[in-house]
Amino acid sequence: MKKERKLTEEEKRLERKGDMWTFTAICPETKLIIGHSIEKRTKENAHRLMTMVRNRTNNRIRYITTDGNEIYTTVILHVFGKYVPGSRQKQLPRGFCYAQVVKHIERGRCIKVERKLVYGTKKTLEHRLAQSTISSTINTAFIERSNLTLRQHNKRVARKTLGYSKVKEYLRWHNALVIAYYNFCLLHSSLQYYSNDTLKHVTPAMAAGITDHVWSIEELLTFRLFNT
Repeated sequence: MKKERKLTEEEKRLERKGDMWTFTAICPETKLIIGHSIEKRTKENAHRLMTMVRNRTNNRIRYITTDGNEIYTTVILHVFGKYVPGSRQKQLPRGFCYAQVVKHIERGRCIKVERKLVYGTKKTLEHRLAQSTISSTINTAFIERSNLTLRQHNKRVARKTLGYSKVKEYLRWHNALVIAYYNFCLLHSSLQYYSNDTLKHVTPAMAAGITDHVWSIEELLTFRLFNT
């Protein structure tokens, strides 16, 4: 679009050019991308993503892991918390855990990875990790791997390329199409089961119980959209 340091004051105010972040939330078990948006990396936009996650999961989420951006600390409390009776403060539900993976970068290289528990107790965290069928540690590996997949399918967000977007709306539309394709059309190598001694793979949407078959491109493009 345009480098952040070259933006005019008017362009900064409109937030249509400059650095943009792809906010993405994934369910590690099904690999389904629950929500996404492309915006400036602000508390308001992080709040929008977490609200999307809460609404699309019927507020059943009890364990969240993010990177080390501190904006999520406030946002998660506000979105998933409830007001304490007789107080103006919010409190997260009992058993809720939120952890961060903090990467320390020097000269473009990760020199240290720190994992920390932000909300919840150590006992509750250990219980959540013990329940998991895919990971026994705090990590963001699943979202990082899905980000790589999205980059492979969307040249607009590939690194060091001339295919980058010049218009924000086109970037949003392309990203939404790629994620829809990823969720409904693309068989996932880690989502597999045996049927009649035959190994079969499914899409994230199938694993999540949203659909019972692999969608074709035609089915995806002709599906009637509705507001969520």
